[in-house]
Amino acid sequence: MADNHGLDGVLKGLSFTAVVKAEYLWQLRFGGGKASLQLECPWRLLVDGSIAFGYNDHQQKFGLPAPLDGVKTTQELLSNSPITTVEIRSGTGDLALRFANGVTLETFNASVGHEGWNCSAEHGFLVVAQGGGNIVVWDARRS
Repeated sequence: MADNHGLDGVLKGLSFTAVVKAEYLWQLRFGGGKASLQLECPWRLLVDGSIAFGYNDHQQKFGLPAPLDGVKTTQELLSNSPITTVEIRSGTGDLALRFANGVTLETFNASVGHEGWNCSAEHGFLVVAQGGGNIVVWDARRS
C-alpha cells in the first residue's frame, strides 16, 4: 500500500466545497474549510479517464463564444463530491484525488526546486510536496 503521508485520514470523505484562483495558484477547499489544497504545479481533472479540464485551459477561448472559466468548470465537475481515494506517487510527489462522482484530480509535481502543492487541515496538519518529489509532513496533533 502506498504511503499517503496521513492525507488519506485527513481528506477521505470530505466533500469539495470551493475553488479560488489567485495569480499562479489554485486553492481547492474541502469539508467547508476543514482542509485546503494549494496547487502551484500542473493539474487536471479527468472524467472517465479523459481530460475534462486542465489548469492551463482557464481563460482560453478554444473557438468557444467566451473564454473557458476554470473556476466555474472545476466547481461543476467536483460539485460537492466527497473524496474516496488519496494517492501520492512515491519519488515524484504527484497527487491523485478520486471523488465519488467519478472525477479524478491529478497533480504533477513538475520541478526539482519548487514546491508543487501543499495541503493543510485543521489542528495544525500540513503536507508539502517539495521540489524533486520529497514529501514533508507537519502534524501538530502528534505534539
